[in-house]
Amino acid sequence: MRRTLHNKLLLVEKIVYDQLDIDVMITTNASFVNDFWCEATRLYPKLHWTVSLDAVGPAAEIVRHGTKWSVVERNVRWLSQHAASMDINTVVTNLNVMQLAPLLTFVHEIQQESRTPRGRHGDNGCRHQFHVSQRPYYLAVDNLSQELQDRAIRHLAQCLTLDLDVEQARTIHGVLAQVQQAKFDSVLWQRSVVFNTELDQIRGQNHLSLYD
Repeated sequence: MRRTLHNKLLLVEKIVYDQLDIDVMITTNASFVNDFWCEATRLYPKLHWTVSLDAVGPAAEIVRHGTKWSVVERNVRWLSQHAASMDINTVVTNLNVMQLAPLLTFVHEIQQESRTPRGRHGDNGCRHQFHVSQRPYYLAVDNLSQELQDRAIRHLAQCLTLDLDVEQARTIHGVLAQVQQAKFDSVLWQRSVVFNTELDQIRGQNHLSLYD
């Protein structure tokens, strides 16, 4: 695995330093600490970044185990101001459905920061695109207990009061409708509880804080 990653890095280095006419697309959780990626962003205008963000702050460190939010936030803000092209991608599950408001607020800040007089990022700055999880079923966004379903509905309604772009608003409306129409499945919900409780024990985390 390390050798594969090293070889990929060498390939990107060659493209950047030799200024080859190749579009490079990088998908990342923005946890990188190697200064090369900042240098490559400055030197190579055909470098496109897709940053995977499913939550912000302490919640991000639970949803994506191993995340150090201070590093991720620093990198995302830097990329928003220096990358020639950047998108943000969010996977919505039953774990982060009640963490969307602070995420949307953060992305709005990034979209504002990524705008330039030349319009290189378009009218919305960077694009915020979504995948609403349906598989595995026990992690589906609408697999919630009745109490959490009610709370998720209120949270999603709050999200709709934020300053959203068209894609964000369409996604939140769709997730809200899905949660409102969901029928509680005790077997699926229990699978989700068992799965995440076992992960908590391994990781020393508490996924229930995501529902606070």
